[in-house]
Amino acid sequence: MTKRLFFGIDTSNYTTSLAGVGEEGELVFQERKLLSVPLGQRGLRQSEAFYQHIMALPPMIEKRMEEIKGNYTVAGIGVSEKPRPREDSYMPVFKSGLMIGRIMAASLQVPLILSTHQEGHLMAALYQYKEQLPDPFLFVHLSGGTTEIIRVDQKALNHFQTEIIGKTLDISAGQVIDRIGVLLRFSFPAGKELESLAKKGEHPYPFKISVKETNLHFSGLETQAARALENGVLPEEVALGIFEGIRKSLAKAIINAKEKETLVVFAGGVMSNSFLRETLRKDLREEGFYCHFAEPALAGDNAVGIAMICRNQCMGGVL
Repeated sequence: MTKRLFFGIDTSNYTTSLAGVGEEGELVFQERKLLSVPLGQRGLRQSEAFYQHIMALPPMIEKRMEEIKGNYTVAGIGVSEKPRPREDSYMPVFKSGLMIGRIMAASLQVPLILSTHQEGHLMAALYQYKEQLPDPFLFVHLSGGTTEIIRVDQKALNHFQTEIIGKTLDISAGQVIDRIGVLLRFSFPAGKELESLAKKGEHPYPFKISVKETNLHFSGLETQAARALENGVLPEEVALGIFEGIRKSLAKAIINAKEKETLVVFAGGVMSNSFLRETLRKDLREEGFYCHFAEPALAGDNAVGIAMICRNQCMGGVL
């Protein structure tokens, strides 16, 4: 007898993601493909990203459909249709996954469950969280395009109730990391290479980052980094200084955001950084927070959370 399987599709700015979870919530597969960004460039046009998603998804889906044949029956297709759960949220790249998801759902005659990239990150982070969720809690989403502190309240109708209570007022933490990485001639995205370089540093360069209550300003860090390198500061000290600056400013904003929350959930590609995970855990524990981080394999862009949302809604469960 075959089990039910629920697909998740996510087509973000820089990653094509596919995942499948079973009816008991088990992860059957996940696959991700980074979009190709030419060396020296700091990103892709939406049209270029859309094309790469459209080319990548069909062979990924064909491969997984062949693997599950005889063991699982597809019972639902989950897709992230936009960046955030807000009416004004829109980004063309997500239409590539939505288009293919609609075709799959119609062809297989199964439900199409629409969600968002940000909700997918939150669900992926909670995949390994086994305790009862407090209400409310804080969710920190740090990625290439997002730096937000979000209050998550009780769940209703299988959707989280979320409110952005802090954010970057200019560029995101991930953009800072990638821009400084490109400045140092690393490939894009540059997080892993910059982290490896930072581990060689001993004295972090003191970057100036503005924190106003729960909001942050990261613009100007690229200029500060270029000036430091011109003045002979070692690259590893610049790299370490960037992560130290992000850690201090983010911890301050989270502490300022606290009302009665005791749990902070972290997700997004930037949160796969081991230095940030270790130091933020220590900083926030001293302020009475318990920190839960998405495991590294689920911190960056992925479709596992989207597949879980699809499974929960199709089976009538709660998030």
